[in-house]
Order: sequence, then structure tokens, then C-alpha cells
Amino acid sequence: MKVDISGVNVEKFDDKYFVREKKKATKTEGELLYTGATKDLPQLKKDDQKAVDAELIKAIEVVPDLKIYLGAWFSLRDGNKPMRLFSRFA
Repeated sequence: MKVDISGVNVEKFDDKYFVREKKKATKTEGELLYTGATKDLPQLKKDDQKAVDAELIKAIEVVPDLKIYLGAWFSLRDGNKPMRLFSRFA
């Protein structure tokens, strides 16, 4: 089962896009005690993620039953052999 992702635009996603900002080397006493800070992503990255997700969802919906397969919980039961389960999808 393969998904055609040739229509997904990923030109702007390179190593530089995923570089994190460097943190300060030392923290003050107040910064050590304050733990309420949240790490929010920039709005640009959120918008990029939504755009890529929308294109991928369109590609996934073209393949029959793939949306159901990707949404299902993975679990093994007694006697199941993982290497046999996934050989049909290769």
C-alpha cells in the first residue's frame, strides 16, 4: 500500500527550518523556580504544518481503507507475529 505524495510541497523544509533557537547558558534564581513557561511554536510553523497536513490527508483519502488503517490502535494478541502482519503492506 503506497501513498502518492508527489503533490505535497515540501521545498521549504530543510535542515535550517528545524534548527532550534539557542538557550541562555545560565538561569537566574527566579527562572529556576518558575515552571509555568510554555513552549509555543511560532505561528508560521503552525501554518506550515496545517498546509502539509491538508495535502497529506487528500493523498491518504485516495487510497481505500488507509484512513481507517492509520486511525486504528495497534495491538498484538497471543500468537500474532509482527513480521507476518506487516509483510502484506511492504
